Amino acid sequence: MKMGWRELIRMKKRFGLMGLVTTLIIVLILMITGLADGLAYDNGAVIRNLPVEHMALSQEAEGQLTRSFLEEQEHHAGRKHSASKTWSSRKKMGRRTM
Repeated sequence: MKMGWRELIRMKKRFGLMGLVTTLIIVLILMITGLADGLAYDNGAVIRNLPVEHMALSQEAEGQLTRSFLEEQEHHAGRKHSASKTWSSRKKMGRRTM
């Protein structure tokens, strides 16, 4: 232990630079994590703030909007018949019901 303290005292610049680099890496990781979290929130906010009451999803989508692809014929058929999943968005409550 005594030898370790001697090294710290003798090589202050070396260990100071190592501490500085470690601190900068931690700050960079925190900033990137915050940026990613904000972008993920914005993606969800776009869907939540759409001015629609219902969304029609294809049956193969399994409730995921990004997997849902409707052809033009299915789009018109979906208006007449509610064969695909329909999600209602309650903006006041902030919840989605199936």
